[in-house]
Amino acid sequence: MEYDKTIVGRTVRYRITIILTIFIILSSSAASALSTAKTAGQPTRVIVLVHGFMDTRFHLYFMEKQLISEGFVVINKTYPSVTMSIEECADYLAGVIQHGTENIEGPYELNFVTHSMGGLVARCYLSRYCPPQAKRLVMIATPNRGVTKAELAARLPLADRVLGPALMEMAQGKDYLCALCGGAPSITFGVIAGGKGDGEGYSALIPDDDDGTVAVRSAYLPGAADFLLLDHIHNLICFYDDTIRNTRAFIEDGAFLMHTAPPPDIN
Repeated sequence: MEYDKTIVGRTVRYRITIILTIFIILSSSAASALSTAKTAGQPTRVIVLVHGFMDTRFHLYFMEKQLISEGFVVINKTYPSVTMSIEECADYLAGVIQHGTENIEGPYELNFVTHSMGGLVARCYLSRYCPPQAKRLVMIATPNRGVTKAELAARLPLADRVLGPALMEMAQGKDYLCALCGGAPSITFGVIAGGKGDGEGYSALIPDDDDGTVAVRSAYLPGAADFLLLDHIHNLICFYDDTIRNTRAFIEDGAFLMHTAPPPDIN
């Protein structure tokens, strides 16, 4: 009799354990389903990476991998920056974006992370196409007010044939680029510039602070929601962890993790 009671007791406990286990599994599945439904109801977060002059998509490779790991859909493709004008590059970018988003189901948002001339291309694209999905833009070391070294290079014989139309446009100065790119972007944008922060910079050919290629004053664009100066040179700035972390923060929250006062007397 005692043996039977022991068996019955174990059987009851076993069944209770099974019932509790099933309950926990179902509860977890329900919570997971709700979480999935909430995620599915949000727009797909797309980031378009746009490299600079004479570069390729691989210049933004580390940026791309980090953003993908954070759950973003990343569009990153090489475009013919040397052979096309900035407007032609913008049209090319429009095709890349259309192809990269055509299989996305449901709503999505477009964010842009650009390096150097890529910022001008993105600005031109936003001005020409005005995509309603566009949300935020981070311009890293973009020559929004022109490039001093491009101005010097443009004086060389046959420069227009050797250096390409886009570089010749960057040599025209801020008024030309403002007209070409439609002024400040209508979406929320932030600016990251490279420089020493000492008023002199890396290049003796560029007045004031600079990253060796683009002056801090040229990188800054009035209307920016945030500005950040990092002590990195132009060609390497996108590889640094602080650049990537601040870029990701701006795309997510509209502000950098760190902040710098904009250059004075910008007009």
